[in-house]
Amino acid sequence: MTKRDSLLARPKFAIPLIAIFLSLAACTSGGQSSSVVSPISANDPSRIDLTVRDPLPVADARLVDPQGNATTAVRIDRNRVNYRRGSGVQPGIGAGAAGGSSSGVTAGVGLGVTIPLFSGGDSDNTVTESRASFRIPDLAAYRKTWQQWKIQVDLSDGSSERSMELQAPAPAD
Repeated sequence: MTKRDSLLARPKFAIPLIAIFLSLAACTSGGQSSSVVSPISANDPSRIDLTVRDPLPVADARLVDPQGNATTAVRIDRNRVNYRRGSGVQPGIGAGAAGGSSSGVTAGVGLGVTIPLFSGGDSDNTVTESRASFRIPDLAAYRKTWQQWKIQVDLSDGSSERSMELQAPAPAD
């Protein structure tokens, strides 16, 4: 057994190393990522304007109050945006967790650098910018309990789909 093998065989060394590798994998993965903004409208304190930038378009969006009552988005606008992604060094942030039967769970956060090993040069990518608006049904109740409200978003292009849940934004003063 080499010294490296003996270090990895010990749980106290293996688990942090696994967490680091998972965090680096998260940094370098070409997975789908979303950018979400959900502020209260500057012109209307009873309206939430949601913007989601993701490879998948928003199919449905709901504002859900603490009792589970859902208010569907008034409208959803979608716009496909093409951009050119160049090769090269790109910073990324990732997180990972690993655990064992007797060691518990260890989490790690790392700052990684993506270095394309088999780069084909620049590539064209498409993202969908979806915009939805919600009318807050009871503004007084929202101001009191906004931390308990959620925004649920379903993304779908007909063949791929996923969902996400977001914290509702703080009310305007």
